[in-house]
Amino acid sequence: RVYMFGWQRAVIAASLIQKNWRASFARDRYNHIRVHVIVAQSAIRRFLVRRESMVKCQLERHSAIEIQRRFRGRHSRFILVVKHSSAKCIQKRYRGHRVRSHLSLMHFSAICVQRSYRGHSARLHLSLVNFAAVCIQRSYRGHRARSYRVLMDVAATRIQAYWRKATCLSSFNSQKQMVIKIQ
Repeated sequence: RVYMFGWQRAVIAASLIQKNWRASFARDRYNHIRVHVIVAQSAIRRFLVRRESMVKCQLERHSAIEIQRRFRGRHSRFILVVKHSSAKCIQKRYRGHRVRSHLSLMHFSAICVQRSYRGHSARLHLSLVNFAAVCIQRSYRGHRARSYRVLMDVAATRIQAYWRKATCLSSFNSQKQMVIKIQ
């Protein structure tokens, strides 16, 4: 289904109006010429009937043939002009349709290429952003783990120091108690 713009509908409507007007004009012209031909033929026939001679009969026949020949020639030329203009109009419309179809196909192809490139570019950008985020997370987690490890080492050292101090004091107190008992 082909979508038509407003101007295309107007052109088609104008073509139909012109076609009907030309047909009406041709019929009127034909009837007008036919009336004049009939009038001319009847006048010639009256003249020839009055004379009733063989030469006049041949002249009448020759005149009728000449009138018909000229009318048919003129009518044929008119038909050829109409057919030629119709063929030009059809060719123009078809060429326009073909060019518009080609342009539409090129536009669709360009959109597909742009869409593919934009998707590729976005995926590439996203992978770079993801890689940067992973690097930042890895660095932060490593820093946090090292900081936590340092805190744990300090806490373990303090606990060990308190434990050693407590064991030293308890062993010193027990030795002191033994010395006191001995004395």
